[in-house]
Amino acid sequence: PPLVGDDIPAAERDAWYNAWNLGVALDAFCVGCRTDLSDAVAQLSRAYKGDRIAFLSHTSDQVMTYFLVAGTQFGAHLDRLDATRFAPSANARVFYTPGTQHMLLPTVGTQVTGTTKLGDWLEAMVSDAPGWATVKP
Repeated sequence: PPLVGDDIPAAERDAWYNAWNLGVALDAFCVGCRTDLSDAVAQLSRAYKGDRIAFLSHTSDQVMTYFLVAGTQFGAHLDRLDATRFAPSANARVFYTPGTQHMLLPTVGTQVTGTTKLGDWLEAMVSDAPGWATVKP
């Protein structure tokens, strides 16, 4: 996930830039991503105002927690991502659901947060339904 600032440790971000040559993909529209990958959400949201942007995650994703050394802070990092990048945006929303699994889409039919089914939420996103909103536990 494009977590805020050092919620992805600087050494990790630098390693990603070097290993995957992220500068080629990101620098043209998001120089700030070198120190804060979440800036991509803000930049893309402004550049593509007519499009919707979604981020899906389990609140305790074991894979991301391991790779990002986030431990029990992963949920707090997700909340910060929502508060600083998705919530202020007119066209970007999150769907967070409890759990430790790594992927939501393979189980889209069984994912529910509160009374909202992930499949219904995604349908609302792609159909530009009014009332499409962030969903969190």
